[in-house]
Amino acid sequence: MSLWDRCPDPSSPWQVVSLDPLQSLNFRLISHRNAVWYSTLMIPAYVTAASAVILILHLIILSKPVKKVWSRFLPPTKTEEETSALSEEATRVNGFFSKAKASISRHGGLAIFTYKFARFIGCLVLLALSLVTFILEVREEHSVGADKVSWRQHRKSYHPHNGYIPFSRAEWLQFALCMTAAYASMLGLISVTVKPRWSRLVSNHLATLLLAIFAVFAYRDLWPLITFHQHPKELKEGTLLWAKVVVLFLTSVVFPLVSPRQYIPIDPAHPTDTPHPEQTSSWLSMILYTWLDPIVFKAYRVPHLPQEELPPLADHDYSRNLKKKSFPHLDPFSGSRRRHIFFGLLRIYRVEYMVLAIMVIIHVSANLASPVGINQLLLYIETKGEDAVVGPWVWICWLFFGPMVASLSLQWYIFIATRTLVRAEGILTQLVFEHALKIRMKAELPEDSRKSGDSTGTSTPNTTSIVGSSTVALDENTEENSDETLEPTGSETLSTSSAKKGEQKAQDAKEDLGSSSKNHSNAENLVGKINNLVTTDLNNITEGRHFLLVGLYTPLQVILCIWFLHGILGWSAFVGLAVMVILFPLPGYVAKKIQSVQKEKMNKAGSDFIYRST
Repeated sequence: MSLWDRCPDPSSPWQVVSLDPLQSLNFRLISHRNAVWYSTLMIPAYVTAASAVILILHLIILSKPVKKVWSRFLPPTKTEEETSALSEEATRVNGFFSKAKASISRHGGLAIFTYKFARFIGCLVLLALSLVTFILEVREEHSVGADKVSWRQHRKSYHPHNGYIPFSRAEWLQFALCMTAAYASMLGLISVTVKPRWSRLVSNHLATLLLAIFAVFAYRDLWPLITFHQHPKELKEGTLLWAKVVVLFLTSVVFPLVSPRQYIPIDPAHPTDTPHPEQTSSWLSMILYTWLDPIVFKAYRVPHLPQEELPPLADHDYSRNLKKKSFPHLDPFSGSRRRHIFFGLLRIYRVEYMVLAIMVIIHVSANLASPVGINQLLLYIETKGEDAVVGPWVWICWLFFGPMVASLSLQWYIFIATRTLVRAEGILTQLVFEHALKIRMKAELPEDSRKSGDSTGTSTPNTTSIVGSSTVALDENTEENSDETLEPTGSETLSTSSAKKGEQKAQDAKEDLGSSSKNHSNAENLVGKINNLVTTDLNNITEGRHFLLVGLYTPLQVILCIWFLHGILGWSAFVGLAVMVILFPLPGYVAKKIQSVQKEKMNKAGSDFIYRST
């Protein structure tokens, strides 16, 4: 739109008029707000487009030409697709029912396949409901236009070159929902017909898409139900709307939560015959720990539960799998960079610590839910509901669900942190002992012993493990005995020389007797260092696993609490924050004084014990 325009005026045929640019911009913004692209119903269409693009890129990356190009830069590895292809060839069967049974087995069993098929049926029902809504919307628009002219004349009166859009805004939105439901139905069909590897990929896209659609409907049609002044956006759809909401709730929330998970072996070449229940339980069972109920009830019924009745060890906890995953980031001899061990462990357990960070954020936010709920409930009682957005029953539910979510997040944090602790202890212990087996015993001996060992005996090979100093002394004694037994006795000169050798060796033995205790202590010092590495030092390393509580939990809790108090008390909340900051060093100072007193107490107790023993 131009800023200058021509306008007729009675006094002059031409006049230049300046238009306000802000007014023009405001007009454009208002017109854009009513555009189809800015509606929340278009969010599922955007998610659909992103999902389609990602799937196409995934197919391109896994295509044979791209693989050939990658093979020139990367070493060839046996992919999961090749392993699954080999297993499919080994389990190839004939007959329709046999093929169907084998396909169900490859998808994880009858229970998992049933949930996938039910989700596919739900997608088809959603598509049918969306098509019915679209047809009714088109009829309603045409009936409005037919009040003045017939439908054919109504269509001809809006010609494309006059700026006519074939559909109205409401029709475009319903058409976008139909295309989204059709794409979801196609993904659901693919998830129950293709190979397990592609089925898992497509199932993830489908779950994300259905969750996005349900979130949009929850925001537009469920959230207004708990407010006083808002109404559902699609309330005119009537029964069709609530049917869509029910179908979306089942397919996007219920089915993913209660469906068992398919067992995916860590090493496809060595799968577990009987997987651990944790690896196949549903997400709801993982959250509530119901997968432990069979073991608990079995132990309750018998006086003693034998070891054979316990679940097998999960394959992601096997030592060979832990070593294969962690040593390239910890062991310099396995290709790891020389860096601090903290960054190596963080690189290995990056996913676990991302989950822990999310759990910390949820826990802090849920802990603040109770004060917010009480505050809003008291405010509702004080103002008698004036200017209230939601009813009091919402804040009463808030008081219940807040602590419950906080407890679940804390328990999940403890579960992930404890599992990470056990794995880290196993990895570091294995790493220390593997390096200990590469150490030579001569490395701890003094310089004179090394020289004498090099001149009188053979050197220790590189593959010698740590067996203690007694083995070295035993080898020296056997060498001395062998030298004496090999002395000839037929000649008088030889006997005299052998006697001198014996006297010299006896004298050397007396001299070495004083240094043998020193060598023995040096060898024991090496063994002691190794023991300290796998006990005290390992415990010090693993005790730092809760660093998120210092770096994330405390700052986030302080920020949220100050924000909450500022909304109630105003600037006085910052005075309390200043007092907290000023008194922050005080607990450390008190702890330091207590430590010095305890140290002095232990010194006094030790000196008193030595005095009494003497």
